[in-house]
Amino acid sequence: MAGDEVFLREWGSAGNGDGQFNVVISVAVHGDEVYVTDFRNQRVQVFDRRGDYLRQWGQAGPGDGEFAAPNGPAGLAVHEDEVYVTDLGNNRVQVFNRHGTFLRKWGSAGDEDLQFNTPGRVAVHAQDVYVTDSGNQHVKVFDRGGAFLGKWGSAGNGDGQFNGPAGIVVHGHEVYVADRFNSRIQVFDRRGVFLRKWGHSGAGDGEFAANGPNDGPVGVAVHGNVIYVTDFGNNRVQVFDRTGGFRRKFGSVGSEPGEFQNPAGVAVHGDEVYVADRNNNRVQVFRRGSP
Repeated sequence: MAGDEVFLREWGSAGNGDGQFNVVISVAVHGDEVYVTDFRNQRVQVFDRRGDYLRQWGQAGPGDGEFAAPNGPAGLAVHEDEVYVTDLGNNRVQVFNRHGTFLRKWGSAGDEDLQFNTPGRVAVHAQDVYVTDSGNQHVKVFDRGGAFLGKWGSAGNGDGQFNGPAGIVVHGHEVYVADRFNSRIQVFDRRGVFLRKWGHSGAGDGEFAANGPNDGPVGVAVHGNVIYVTDFGNNRVQVFDRTGGFRRKFGSVGSEPGEFQNPAGVAVHGDEVYVADRNNNRVQVFRRGSP
C-alpha cells in the first residue's frame, strides 16, 4: 500500500563468526557505517550500509573494552567520532572511538547517581548523554565525560514514572522514552519535565504487547515528525506522529523477509529504516514510507 515501508535487504545469522549474531539488540547508523550490539557474543560489530562486515570489538569480561557475560552490550549511540555503549551486566557505560579503541567508562552497580541497575539504552545530544537506568526506573543525564548532571523518574505508572524504561532518543528539545512494561511512550523536555504520552497494552493499532517478558515498546527512533517504535511482543514496528497519532505499522511474526522475532532496536538514516531483529539474529532494512 502506498506509504508503507518496503523490505530492501537483510544480513546476519546465528553464530559467533564475523557478521553472525547471538541476540542482536541495538542498531545505529553513522555516515556509511552501521553499528550493532551483538549482546551474547559480547561485542559490537560494524558493517557498511549494504551489510558487508567491516570490523568488531569486545570480548567477555569486566575490564576496559570488555562486556559482561551473558548480558553484555545492549544500547549504543554514535556521536561524531565516539561510540557510547551500555554494558548491561557490568552496570556501566563504555565509550570507544569508531574503530573500537577504548576511551573511558563510568558507572557501577547500585542506585546512586553514578550507578546503574541494568542500563538499557543510550542517546547523545550535543554534550549530553541520556541513559535509561532500567532497574532503577530512571533516565539519567551525564556530560560526555561521564559527570552526572541529573535524573528523573521513579517506579510506577503515573505520568513521568517508569516500569522498565528501554529505548530513548532525543530530538530537538524533546526526549522520547519507551516505557516498556507500562506499554507506552513518554515524552519529556530535556530537563525531564513530562509533556505527553501514548499507548497501552494490546495488539491493536497504537497498542503494545503485554506478555510478561515479551512486553511492550523497546526501541524508538525519530525522523522529522515521525516516530518509529519496535513493538517487541507483537513482532512489528509501529509508526506515529510526534503527538502519538498512529500512522501505520509493518511486520508480523516469522523469519521470512519483513517478518520479525522480537524486534528490539530501530534506527532511521535518510530513506532507510534499520531494525535489529533480535531472535532472528539479523538486521533488516526497509525503505522508509511516506510521511
